[in-house]
Amino acid sequence: MKTEPQPWASLPDTIKAQAAPEMLEGKAWQYYGRPVERPSNTELRHWLPLPSFPAARSNADKRRAVAEAMQALPRRTSARAIARMTGTSHEFVARLRREKKARGKREIVNR
Repeated sequence: MKTEPQPWASLPDTIKAQAAPEMLEGKAWQYYGRPVERPSNTELRHWLPLPSFPAARSNADKRRAVAEAMQALPRRTSARAIARMTGTSHEFVARLRREKKARGKREIVNR
């Protein structure tokens, strides 16, 4: 007898946080003996644990992390999402975006 999969939305938050990393790797999950339906990767990423960062970081380290993230991620990625990934504030990310945009305009004018 095949059992119906457990809906992802009905799981407790603590279980979602435990299951998400393994489900992104392609592993199947069960909750009280019932298979859990696989949600979208976007939904799974929402439940991934945030990276831990040292309490004190230099501005150069934060700038480097944000610059790498902005280069690697699609342009439409929000400042809040980048800030969450890099352990900075969304205001810091927005300021760096503005600086980068202004620098790009100056380089075009100087040519």
